[in-house]
Amino acid sequence: MAADFGRSGLRQDRSHQDKKYKLTKQHGPWMIIVTTLKGSTTEEHQRAEAAAHELVYELRLKEIPAYTFKQGKKIDHVEAVNRQGLSSRKIVAQ
Repeated sequence: MAADFGRSGLRQDRSHQDKKYKLTKQHGPWMIIVTTLKGSTTEEHQRAEAAAHELVYELRLKEIPAYTFKQGKKIDHVEAVNRQGLSSRKIVAQ
């Protein structure tokens, strides 16, 4: 679950409990992750997803733009260079 603290479009898009607010690229490159919910079984995954949607709904009732994001199973390793020119290896999940 991520929260976007820009106020654009929230007032026009009133919260609906049954609506899914999925995070997309149009929401911008920067987000604050509020929580991570997961499970080991199919039932736990479903409960985690339902809890994430409920949290987004509650935040939107308070006029805080919030979205869900479901991480894919693909994981890549990326070699990067930081500002000091040092190599670092990053793990990126898509």
